[in-house]
Amino acid sequence: MPDRESVVAPNERLGNIGMITLSGGPANDYMVVELEITEGSDVAKLYTIRGHKSVVWCYKEMSSRVSHRPWGRHGVISHNFKLWWIDLSWGLLSCDPSADEPAHAFELLPCDSILDAATEDIRSYRYVGVSSGNLCYLEISLKCEVVSVWVHDDGSGGWNYQVTANFREIWDDESYQSTELPAILPEVALLHPSEPNFVYFILRICYLEWT
Repeated sequence: MPDRESVVAPNERLGNIGMITLSGGPANDYMVVELEITEGSDVAKLYTIRGHKSVVWCYKEMSSRVSHRPWGRHGVISHNFKLWWIDLSWGLLSCDPSADEPAHAFELLPCDSILDAATEDIRSYRYVGVSSGNLCYLEISLKCEVVSVWVHDDGSGGWNYQVTANFREIWDDESYQSTELPAILPEVALLHPSEPNFVYFILRICYLEWT
């Protein structure tokens, strides 16, 4: 893949680069896309390169409604024929990058989850991923010591609350106590790809599963 000049530092660009499989073309047809949002600008830039035939980056513009604050650059996922750029402190921006004139949609996180700015460790207690064909948001409440999951409604937008588990109940369970692991909050690892009620955590060098 050819390099592309950018005013954004390489380590900051990685969180805004995603890949999507394209429909209607060859089975191995895909597009790599980088979103560039400049704070204070009403235009967002999309840089695209089509995997099976492109040798240069193409450039597109779309209007931006998220430039009044820094964008979090917390990753990109492909879902429902769109790319979704993630800011774990604020929301998700989505668009079909293959469109001639891409138009984006912005989806806020559940209202109680919106922060003024991202913390440095936000990836350790928040997560967005796809499970059972649905876009899901997971959050560990550091204050209440619980983990909750919401499922996105792709039809009408918004989030539907799914489930909550209390870590104190997990720590008090005989199966957990038998491991002799400490009763401390773990970090989020991932959601099971087909069971949104299964969440995987990391506790130091150990992997835990909750259902």
